[in-house]
Amino acid sequence: MTELNTMPDYDILASLLEYPQENYKALLQSYQINLPDNKNILKPFIEYVNNHSFESIQELYTQTFDVNPICSLYSGIHIFGEENFNRGAYMARLKQAYQEHGLNCEPELPDFIPWLLRLSKRLKDEKKYTDLLNECILPPIDSILKTLNESPSPYKTLILSVKNMIEKELHTASEIKEVKI
Repeated sequence: MTELNTMPDYDILASLLEYPQENYKALLQSYQINLPDNKNILKPFIEYVNNHSFESIQELYTQTFDVNPICSLYSGIHIFGEENFNRGAYMARLKQAYQEHGLNCEPELPDFIPWLLRLSKRLKDEKKYTDLLNECILPPIDSILKTLNESPSPYKTLILSVKNMIEKELHTASEIKEVKI
């Protein structure tokens, strides 16, 4: 795993994936400054945010992620389905992990992808970190992206940015692991 101080800033990404609040445009600007690698990918999303009202951004978020269950930002739905006992056990383990790392995901459910991103940044164990990215975050992101690729939503570029950042981090982590061997 890369050193903690060089890890991607999943906190900014997590905040951008949450329901937009008053500071949303400032968060996007911070993302562009701190994570310039994805600026070109995000161009349609940046343009949308800069050219639309705050209410329009909130409405688009709701249409994209809340009304459309296929694009839900709750990873357990993508991994287990909506009504599955395993999803409950999964969320219980996640809630315990949040507590162990001093995080409180409430009022959200523990499998909310923005909170998984925040948790990943705090994991010090390389295997737990890569497992969380590979098994709990990347598959739902891929599923969401597949659906959004068929829509005009500018949020697809934000989801693509998340995917690219995670894949880059996993690639870097595997290169470091290979060097250690």
